[in-house]
Amino acid sequence: MADGAFCLVLHSHIPYVLGHGQWPHGHHMICEAAADSYLPLLWEFRALIRDGISPNVTFGITPTVMEQLSDERFHHWFLDYLGFRVNTATWDQEEWQRLGEGHLQHLAWRWQEHFTAMRRFYEEDLKGDILGAFRELDEQGHIEVTGSAATHGYFPLLREDTSILAQIRQGVATFQRFMGRRPRGFWLPECAYRPRSEWGEAPAIRGGSDLVFRPGVEELLANTASSSSSSITTCSTAATTPCLWTSPRVPGSRGAGCSSGSAGAPSITRDVGRSPPTPRTSSAMHSRITHRS
Repeated sequence: MADGAFCLVLHSHIPYVLGHGQWPHGHHMICEAAADSYLPLLWEFRALIRDGISPNVTFGITPTVMEQLSDERFHHWFLDYLGFRVNTATWDQEEWQRLGEGHLQHLAWRWQEHFTAMRRFYEEDLKGDILGAFRELDEQGHIEVTGSAATHGYFPLLREDTSILAQIRQGVATFQRFMGRRPRGFWLPECAYRPRSEWGEAPAIRGGSDLVFRPGVEELLANTASSSSSSITTCSTAATTPCLWTSPRVPGSRGAGCSSGSAGAPSITRDVGRSPPTPRTSSAMHSRITHRS
């Protein structure tokens, strides 16, 4: 039986919400993601490493998430958010105790303990720097952080290829600014892929239906990667190409989150939850598992 290649990719994206109020489309959105996904993941990654197990996963962080996690406003608002979650659990605990609901009182106590631990972990262990914690794990080789487009633009619907190139180049520049290196992997926003072909625009846009040749998205990404003499490897599903990989190390290598093997394995996609430390509940993090095709 032929060897295959397996890659576990966790993808993280939140629109730019800082300065847009609190809830539902304000900074509580990224605070919730940080509290329920990023901190529990970092907690578990560090626990695995202490046990002598490298997480060996790929973690995609989009430029908008990097910008927000590095914003001083996020740090202050996130501490307020964690304090709010601790206080809410405390109030619930007191209320359920007054009503004689022992089970719900215990559940509220568990949430109080959980968010208290997360706040201490964020302030004391991570020194208030979530992105820096992921960068440290990347530099140590335990995970591989990958990049994405500047503003999560939907590539197939962008009218001009120069717009796609701008999304890629600015995304790479943002990644390099925060991670100290060029990305070796690139997540296509919304897993949207456009192959090389002749494409026509709607008559309302162009006034006709003439077909125009446009290169595939992987060609545009390869042109950007070629400026650093990087090789490019593509992993795809049957219908789409959800992520593209560049590697300046070994042609065809898949990064820290992939096991070695030859090409030819099938492709699957599914959502995976990750349990935070206390209490044990599913996190909001969605991940994508991709076999090399």
